[in-house]
Amino acid sequence: MKRSIRDTDGGAQKPPAKRAATTKRAAPASKKTAAKPTETAEPAVTAGPAPPAESPSGNSRIPNTRRVPVGPNGEFFIPQVFPQESIKALDKMVLSKRWSSIDGDPDHGFTLMNRRWWELNGPWLEANKKSIGLTAKHWKMREEAFAKGEPRADDEGDAPDDFVCIHPPALEARDSEEDEYDDDDEDEDEDEEDDEDDDDEQKEGAKARKEKAREEHAAMHKVVGKLASLHPEHKWVSTMRGNERHKWWISELLKRDQDDFAMHVYNDFTWYGTIEVLENLFVNFEKVLKRKTHTPMELWFELEGLALVLNSGCVEFQMCDDADRCGKILELVGYMTITVIASLQKNDLFVQDSSIPNIGIMLALVLSYAHSMGADYGWEDQIGWTPYVVKQATIAKITLAGPKKFDETLEGINELGAGKTAASQAKWSKGTFPSKLAAYGNRGGNQFDITTFSAAERRKYSYA
Repeated sequence: MKRSIRDTDGGAQKPPAKRAATTKRAAPASKKTAAKPTETAEPAVTAGPAPPAESPSGNSRIPNTRRVPVGPNGEFFIPQVFPQESIKALDKMVLSKRWSSIDGDPDHGFTLMNRRWWELNGPWLEANKKSIGLTAKHWKMREEAFAKGEPRADDEGDAPDDFVCIHPPALEARDSEEDEYDDDDEDEDEDEEDDEDDDDEQKEGAKARKEKAREEHAAMHKVVGKLASLHPEHKWVSTMRGNERHKWWISELLKRDQDDFAMHVYNDFTWYGTIEVLENLFVNFEKVLKRKTHTPMELWFELEGLALVLNSGCVEFQMCDDADRCGKILELVGYMTITVIASLQKNDLFVQDSSIPNIGIMLALVLSYAHSMGADYGWEDQIGWTPYVVKQATIAKITLAGPKKFDETLEGINELGAGKTAASQAKWSKGTFPSKLAAYGNRGGNQFDITTFSAAERRKYSYA
């Protein structure tokens, strides 16, 4: 059941003033290890993105280079893998453990000798050149990497609106693994009852399924980043910009996860941080929406990012003690989704054979997340928009599918919509997203971004 405001001491606990001391008991010491905080007042290297450049690509004069991914305001992404030579420098940075790792290849196959790494991370590396522990010798390896590495192939995505194959969202991948384990458990149960011959047969069957799953995963990995039009059998598809938004919001979520930094500020800190990121996502969407020159595709990019990040396994706030605020977040997810649908409808793009090939699967992802949250935690009223979205897709003959067990989700949504009056459903399409966001009140920010904490603040809450 949803925790109501009455279940908290006289009302929902509001987040404390920015980084205020907490009276809640600190978590017990953990075996996790964290980089030692620097003794200076502030980290020696800013872990945030480099300032936006005039051109998003630092390799624009080199043919067939890969486009540099950027955040909502043109920010460059922090590299997700660094060479071993950067280890000491990274100790002075404030980074989520889950965002960046170290290249374990002695030949630097994932970093210094990898053309793709230089192409995607070049601008950020240049902006932080003096702070990442690389010498002139290491920078010269870039030339060799470009000379020996493969340029962007013609079947790879390049433009922001190119639809490319992507990995399934983390929640989908996790569900697939759980199904595999369930199959193995069933085999083991059957093995105990069968004779020796059947036992061998069952084990061989389980082994064959695992091998097939490995082969399918390897095959899928090969097409990731390739143009979706060349791989119609691959169902997980996104525009390049939409996938960038997804990754950007994940990076922002990780900055607010106190466990990732071996810290305990207070119990609900990470959940409030998650809400803050979603608020920032809504604020960014509003900014795009208010541009007089915005296109339907630009709105679609933002909805793709929302759909994918909601299913990343990183968006958990359901146990936050401000239950009303959590419910309003789910409402805003609905208003944003309906706003994008309306834009597509107005431009004849919300149709069965739309030039946007992933409408059905992205909407299904949003619906899956919303229905799960609403049904499991008592926010049925706040996800009352889900039947409206299903109805619009049905009218347009757009098939909603993709996520595992979506048939069950769809059944639950239809049950939720049964008996609803036309007026109660129509309310979700009334008003504008900016007015709904204004009524919500909170506007995001970086109060919960741990990378903005001083070294002293991080030490104060550290349990490492």
